[in-house]
Amino acid sequence: MQSTARRAESGPVAWGPWYRSRFLRLYPMYWVAHLVYLLSPFVARLEPVDSRIVLSLLGLRFIDIEMNFMYLNAAWWYFSMLIQFYLIFPLLFWAARRLGPWRFLLIGCAAGFFARYLLLVVYPQNGLWALGGFAICRLPEFALGMSLAI
Repeated sequence: MQSTARRAESGPVAWGPWYRSRFLRLYPMYWVAHLVYLLSPFVARLEPVDSRIVLSLLGLRFIDIEMNFMYLNAAWWYFSMLIQFYLIFPLLFWAARRLGPWRFLLIGCAAGFFARYLLLVVYPQNGLWALGGFAICRLPEFALGMSLAI
């Protein structure tokens, strides 16, 4: 947020290069984590390496969430959520700048908690969606980071 805000002060943000730089920074390390997992003799392999690895490598672990979200390494769910946040970041960036940090944080918290309420109470879904399968459920934390950066 902070670096993007600095860039926006000098003119409009070129979102194409912004996405390219983020994905080139994130995906190679994520793939290296997969490689280390697959090659390391010190890893407990509790699940078979099968076709689900394709969705994992793409960061699309929320597709068929019950089978893929915690596949191979339970900590990798975070990457899937991060990709979702990067996809909507231009909208969040615009809202944060327009609303200011406190209103943005308040609205982000309200939206996140409302999404959790919908997924857990009104239309009960698998809890993995609230964990991060649907990134909006984690918007309060993300909005806090963005607000602090402002």
